[in-house]
Amino acid sequence: MSVPRICCHKTAEMNFVELCKLCTDTHLLDSSYGVRELADAFVRVNVVGEIYDHDKFAQSAANELVYDEFVEVLARIFARRVWEKLPPEDKREKHLEGALEAWIGEEFLPAADSAIEILDRADHTGVVIGQSVV
Repeated sequence: MSVPRICCHKTAEMNFVELCKLCTDTHLLDSSYGVRELADAFVRVNVVGEIYDHDKFAQSAANELVYDEFVEVLARIFARRVWEKLPPEDKREKHLEGALEAWIGEEFLPAADSAIEILDRADHTGVVIGQSVV
């Protein structure tokens, strides 16, 4: 899986503003999972990485995610938005890892591709209203 280019600057890291843009463009933020929950996931993933990997802390700004941290944030989003809301009988039939992989492939990546397409068209016209290009 690669990080969609709609919100990454030229390095392999993603800051919180870029993550918010990605989650907005892919419709992951709503009334049940908002910026507060996203900030919680971002901070938890980032802090744990910095505590246990001192070399990474020296090399990376503490306010940015590297690829493995980004994937963990996606997993946390999936857990809160999808997995926690499944009835117990559905959870018994599915494995978390397989369900996460399916969600990324079937929902997140297509939404990211769609957002990229919209922004590419906006680059040519210069105007984006909502998710529609004018």
